[in-house]
Amino acid sequence: MMNQSIGSFRDVGDILSADELPADLAGLREVRSELDAHYPLQSDVAHLNHGAFGAVTQSMLELESALRSRAHSNPSHFYDHLCLPLVRESIREASEFFNGSVILQPNCTIAMKAVLQAQDSSATVARLTPIYGATTKLVTHLFPQHITIEPGLFTEDCASIIRCLDAAYEKQPFTVLVADHVASQSGRILPLKAVVEWCRAKNVVSVVDGTQSSWFENVIWPDYYVMSTHKWLGNIKTCAVIRIEGDAVVPEPVGISFGHPHPTDRHLWTGMLDYIPYIMLAKALREYRKHGREMLRMSLTTLVAGMKLIGLTPELSNVPSDEEGGGLDDLLAAGGHPRTMCMLRVNRFETDLQGALERYGICVSVKSLEGSTYLRVSSWVYNTVDDFALLGDFLQYRIRLDGGLGHTPELKAARKKQQKIGRAHV
Repeated sequence: MMNQSIGSFRDVGDILSADELPADLAGLREVRSELDAHYPLQSDVAHLNHGAFGAVTQSMLELESALRSRAHSNPSHFYDHLCLPLVRESIREASEFFNGSVILQPNCTIAMKAVLQAQDSSATVARLTPIYGATTKLVTHLFPQHITIEPGLFTEDCASIIRCLDAAYEKQPFTVLVADHVASQSGRILPLKAVVEWCRAKNVVSVVDGTQSSWFENVIWPDYYVMSTHKWLGNIKTCAVIRIEGDAVVPEPVGISFGHPHPTDRHLWTGMLDYIPYIMLAKALREYRKHGREMLRMSLTTLVAGMKLIGLTPELSNVPSDEEGGGLDDLLAAGGHPRTMCMLRVNRFETDLQGALERYGICVSVKSLEGSTYLRVSSWVYNTVDDFALLGDFLQYRIRLDGGLGHTPELKAARKKQQKIGRAHV
């Protein structure tokens, strides 16, 4: 049925079937039965920073290229016939994937702002640390008198976190709680079920940033689950999802354009922006639904082996603990969340540790927390133990600081071998 609210767009208000799509797009959107392990990353660098900027497979880049080519070669056809049905498909995929109502936003920062601005102007907001720095700035800007709850950077004990919430609420009741599911700052995994249940018992609106989450079969969902999709979900940059639970207030769209104030479509088209990451989300979610557990198993196996090779103990335990990642199934069945990042405390003399690491050819996040220096080490399917070996060499001063990138022939050979394996899957 024609959706008149869209205005000049010839949008039938539906999703295109595969035979209605251009043949090249239909083929590129297919999800292979085997995991696509080919990431076209710079081969002479140890990429241990997936938790910062993510990475994209070759097949995702090929689809993105095809979509952008069509948008530029025939913009009228792309935006009149393809764009909105494909965005609508991504919304459907996301609703199924996250098991609830979703809207799409340009990035997580904008999405979080929309959620917080949707709350009552008289709301008393609390943030549960550790929390993403941009979120802290946003909350401080919108709610200067907000409450800060500090259970500890690496505190994951459920009882301790609930005690902190109780103590803060008793001192000053609040109506909105903002928290990270997996803390970008410290890797702390929030006991999501317990915290959401606490919020519901107190009639507190729960807003949870899930950007660093890598598993999404949550037993219970907060009022708002906000996340970027370019990290563990493997989407191109940048598209955010807001999952809205039950009767929670739906945020306003980022722009007022065609479709507004239609209750369903007012978030579909919010003005001329880059909708290709929205469209790409559908494939990213299908890939993760099919291969997510396998990707986690591979990543955890590498992370455990890498930590053992380095010989340092992370601040938070590495789960699952066996080298084959066999504990993953039990962890997920119990409602747990896998740890794809580790925090390593280091004592270094460099004034620019990040720069020193990059000169070695190591991309990893450096964090300064409470007077100590930490490396936040991420692991994903493209990582090998050779990446961790290079990091171990750096930490043990086994490579000269003036030796350029310092890549060994063995590491370069391993990189080439990994690329060949990836190409074989394509």
